[in-house]
Amino acid sequence: MQKNKGQISIDLLITLVVAIIVIVSITAFFSNYSANQEKMLLQNQLDMTASKISAFITSSQAMNGTTFTAKMPIEQISYAGERFYPTIAIQSDENKAVISESKSGLNLRTESYYYAPGNFKITSASTELVITNE
Repeated sequence: MQKNKGQISIDLLITLVVAIIVIVSITAFFSNYSANQEKMLLQNQLDMTASKISAFITSSQAMNGTTFTAKMPIEQISYAGERFYPTIAIQSDENKAVISESKSGLNLRTESYYYAPGNFKITSASTELVITNE
């Protein structure tokens, strides 16, 4: 078969199509990979905050029987370049802290359990956790 000048061979077309498919696949893979990494980072930050809160509340039992006020600052968490405070809900009847976020759109949450005597008053604001015993 004789090729005319300027005619594209079928081999070149197949090579171009395969190259385009590979490039699109790699781009999609790395895009999804980056989103998953951000989600895992956010979940790890929530888990770390929950762990710190549980340890703080549980360790405060050493002060049981005394009058005290203890404060723990809550650290901001980050997602996609934005920093914000997680939402903290203390469920004293279950000795459970629920840490969540809704700003990322993922609505992630984690739970952490602690031990605290029943006479402790635990309150949370957006920037700190306060334990009092009177």
